[in-house]
Amino acid sequence: MKYKSYPKYKDSGIEWLGEIPEEWRVLKIRHLGRLSTSSVNKKIKEGEKIVNLVNFMDVYANLKKEIGANIEFMKVSASDEQIIKNDLQKGDVLFMPSSETVDEIGFSAVVVDNLPNTLYSYHVLRLRFIEDVDIRYKKYIFNNHLILNKFSSKAVGTTRMILGLSDFKDTFAQIPSKAEQIKIANYLDKKTEKINTVIEKNKKQIDLLKERRQAIISQAITKGLDPRAKMKDSGIEWLGEIPERWQISKMKYLISRNDGGIWGEEFDDNGTIVLRSTEISIDGTWNIQDPAMRRISDQEKSKSFLKEGDLLITKSSGSKLHIGKTALVTKKIEQLNCCFSNFMQRLRPKDEMLPKLLFYFLNSYIARTV
Repeated sequence: MKYKSYPKYKDSGIEWLGEIPEEWRVLKIRHLGRLSTSSVNKKIKEGEKIVNLVNFMDVYANLKKEIGANIEFMKVSASDEQIIKNDLQKGDVLFMPSSETVDEIGFSAVVVDNLPNTLYSYHVLRLRFIEDVDIRYKKYIFNNHLILNKFSSKAVGTTRMILGLSDFKDTFAQIPSKAEQIKIANYLDKKTEKINTVIEKNKKQIDLLKERRQAIISQAITKGLDPRAKMKDSGIEWLGEIPERWQISKMKYLISRNDGGIWGEEFDDNGTIVLRSTEISIDGTWNIQDPAMRRISDQEKSKSFLKEGDLLITKSSGSKLHIGKTALVTKKIEQLNCCFSNFMQRLRPKDEMLPKLLFYFLNSYIARTV
């Protein structure tokens, strides 16, 4: 689609932004309003008041980029001081300052309703505007590839990527006139609504295919491939019947290693690659992109080097959906001479025939939900 040009353009003075319409302004986020952190966590303490909490996932998984009264917020407790300092007002924008992947840094959503007794969590930053910016334009001002790429380029970390408060404050944003903001917001609301509708339809189809895949895996892993095989009670309630000739064994008897990875914050472009849970897709396949891989300073890490046949299980994540996802270390991964982060657990099967079978079992619906 070809957009209508503005009458005149000017150099924004910022290399990554380039030219902008002549009447637009460019301001650092620190000049748009006050950016604040929070001290509210996901706990309930005796003697404190119960409040609603806007957390990481309310921003990250928010397709419309709107924080409203329709969301079922987590219930936590907070002190009187936290209730005053970490409140939310209509028009506030909430940012994600950290994530397991650099691509998610800086995602934001705007508070579109008055939310009494609602605070934001320590995993989120709040921007309270002093500039007069249209509330619907706030959904888009930061959620564009230019600014998100800038956020990503400044993020640091090994096992979790973090963008510092000063880096947020010093990032530039373009500000049209109020009338132009409203026009842009109207246009984008219509376009994104159509796109979101298509996304939702495709998501439902994908979810059905995923359910079908999980059903096939669960059936093969727990019942075998022969529908005529004689069955016996496994003695395990959630497993039910299994083929008569199969055996049941606890995982600990099938593996020779069961250990966590390494912690490391000392970066070195020529150091050792550290695989994180972000390199593993939710279905257990590898999602490795060389520019995004993290390296830490070389030291003795022989205990954490990976071998073909190892299984890596995600044991900590910002999303429950990712807890328990398991990847199988291939020959290609072994040849990277890499370690793995402490947010994952490594299992090394004793029998060379077991790795792929255990991979399918650990990624099955049954194993992930027990």
